[in-house]
Amino acid sequence: DHAKDKKLKPNEVILSPNTKYTMTIDYPLTTSFVKSFTTGKKGMTRRKLIDHIVEWYKEIYKEDDRDDETYGVWGHHIEDLVLHTLHVDGDQLSVSVDS
Repeated sequence: DHAKDKKLKPNEVILSPNTKYTMTIDYPLTTSFVKSFTTGKKGMTRRKLIDHIVEWYKEIYKEDDRDDETYGVWGHHIEDLVLHTLHVDGDQLSVSVDS
């Protein structure tokens, strides 16, 4: 829905430029996935961060399929997940995901 996209402001820069952040993803995982990354000189938009989160979830599920449950995914297929909140606490990021 195009009106909904505008409301979410996908192109709004939400992470500071040239800053190192650490993302922790812990649902639906037994072992948390932690990824550090540094934003570019323009910071990072909401859309770009969401794209990264989607890719990280794909990486988590792929790794679990390949290497005997590295993260211990339980109870949900990736297509069941819905990202609903991004938490930013200084340089620490986390997500709330429902299924």
